[in-house]
Amino acid sequence: THSATFTPPDLDTTLTIPEIFKRHAERSPNHAVFLYADDDRQRHFIRYPEVYRAIRKAATFSAPYLKSLLENSRTVTAESGDADQPVVGILAHSGETFSYPAARKELLILNYLTLDSITNYTFLVGLMYLAVTPFPISIRNSPVAVAHLARKTNVRHMFVSSDPAMQRLARQANEILMRDGCAFECLPM
Repeated sequence: THSATFTPPDLDTTLTIPEIFKRHAERSPNHAVFLYADDDRQRHFIRYPEVYRAIRKAATFSAPYLKSLLENSRTVTAESGDADQPVVGILAHSGETFSYPAARKELLILNYLTLDSITNYTFLVGLMYLAVTPFPISIRNSPVAVAHLARKTNVRHMFVSSDPAMQRLARQANEILMRDGCAFECLPM
């Protein structure tokens, strides 16, 4: 079907997901990416430029926590030619609130907000913007399972929501990993 607001992307298969959002922000600025209803059931559209700004804000929020990881991965990649990106875990309850300066009022400009689908998505792509691989881990996993997943994916940094259940789950998983000398650093959301 034809859309008056969407320009199809080129067949450039070298673009990363954040680069695709940037290209759409430039070429399809009036095309909606997300639609949501407010408390009064009014529909609001969030378009590519707003989403791309939120992705960059999420990267800005995350970068200070990942500074050493990013510096070390660039050094390793430059020296060894290894293209593997570092993996960052995310262990967050969907009702968690965290500080996240967004690009626009409808896109969660409040200082503290819930980790809803839109925020979660922009946070994940924001991590990709930093050239790390986000690894969301289900909160339904046991500490043993979280430890296993972190070990197998080489997670050394994990964003953990501040609610007591997630803090306890991360702490217990880390206790298991410490026995093998491969614990992760818990990062605040």
